[in-house]
Amino acid sequence: MAKDADKGGSKRWPIYLGIIVAVVLVTTVYVVRGEKADTGEQEETKKGEQTVEEPQVSDNGNSNPNAKVVVQEFSDYQCPYCSTAHFILQDLKSELGDKLEIEFVNFPLLSLHPNAKNVAIAAECAKRQDKLVAYQDYIFGRQGYISFSDNLEVALTKGAEAADLDQESFKKCYQDKATKDIVEADVKNGEDKGVNSTPTFYIDGEKLELESFQQLKDEIRKRVNG
Repeated sequence: MAKDADKGGSKRWPIYLGIIVAVVLVTTVYVVRGEKADTGEQEETKKGEQTVEEPQVSDNGNSNPNAKVVVQEFSDYQCPYCSTAHFILQDLKSELGDKLEIEFVNFPLLSLHPNAKNVAIAAECAKRQDKLVAYQDYIFGRQGYISFSDNLEVALTKGAEAADLDQESFKKCYQDKATKDIVEADVKNGEDKGVNSTPTFYIDGEKLELESFQQLKDEIRKRVNG
């Protein structure tokens, strides 16, 4: 009986071996597929992480790495001297090109110019559409009209039309609290630096003590060409 059992077992031995091999193969395939699935999930996770990264945004929207000189101007849209400074700086920009970068910083003096903050908010909306200078040309060129307008929003909207802004986007931006926050952050920036009048100029981080606009032009040209 035992011998017969041994004979039967030896006959079934190939069958048992086949079953064992099959089990090993199935287990191997399962493990490999599992590893691939895990790798795929990790790759998808990495892709997902990449898509949610926030883009880097320039602080002022006018960053120019090729500029030799950076002029930071703290300005008020209702300040007469600021109007003069704007056109002088734009002439210098045309003359010096990419060697000069102008960073405009809002600093409305509300005790003197009650409309200046709202004008600054509107100008930030023009900046969002990459038409800040065109809008500034209109505002500074019609400073008296803007300052004494019976309906400031109408006056600002006319400026948006003159600068060829998208009107719907402009209006939404003007009502957006985030735009107001930008202007208020500019004011705090100026206050932290000790700015108390407009226009105030910094060149490459150094505050300029000026007695005339000619002195400003000479200093900028000297630094650009130096």
